[in-house]
Amino acid sequence: MAEQDVLQAARIVVALNLLRNESEVLELAAALAARKQVRLLALWVEDANLANLAGLPFAREVCRDSAAERGLDRLRLERALRARAGRIQALLSRLNQRLSIEVGFKAVRGPFMATVFEEAGQVDILCLGHKAGRPFQPAAAPVWTVYDGSAAGGAALRLAEDLARGEGRGLSVALPVAEGGGFQALAAQVLSRCAEGGRVPGLFPVESGDGAQLLRRMRQSGCRVLVLARRGADLVPVLAEQGIYPLILV
Repeated sequence: MAEQDVLQAARIVVALNLLRNESEVLELAAALAARKQVRLLALWVEDANLANLAGLPFAREVCRDSAAERGLDRLRLERALRARAGRIQALLSRLNQRLSIEVGFKAVRGPFMATVFEEAGQVDILCLGHKAGRPFQPAAAPVWTVYDGSAAGGAALRLAEDLARGEGRGLSVALPVAEGGGFQALAAQVLSRCAEGGRVPGLFPVESGDGAQLLRRMRQSGCRVLVLARRGADLVPVLAEQGIYPLILV
């Protein structure tokens, strides 16, 4: 997505399933939708593989609190899916009343990431909730993004700035560098882009494509949300699947 497309996004799509927390990412996306005056759509993805697995006699589920095992029952799974979808729709209704934004809900079935990218248009801002077990977050955790000098990286930086400004948070920018360097050049570009808003972001070098190093950086300061370019970022598949932090793709 180009920087201009960030300004003209038709809607904000929040993709959710049983494994991902909905409240925090929906609140974040709703505030962004209110500022941009665009529609907020919650995309509820029922994992077809999980539904098929529930029909097998050897399938087991483990309680997160007690570690007790029991059979993965299809009827119980269907009830859990309906209950969770109902909670999401109730939260959307409250956000609609509180922020006066247009909201929608759509349920689909299929593999999570493939289905999400198929359903989300190219001009949509796509949000993914984090999974259970996220590291402790300090109250002032910054907004993170990755800037590589590309137009797509510029769009991610622009949206990250907007989020940080809207929530009164700091902005941290990871700069992917190779062995030959390049940090100073990228840093100068980021500082120039952020100068208009009077913001001085934190700048952090990371090895290009090293998602583990990026995660270590974010754990040190905390991460409110990570904003990445959807296309051209080799980090997207890994970080989206891990779901450690809320993720926004532009």
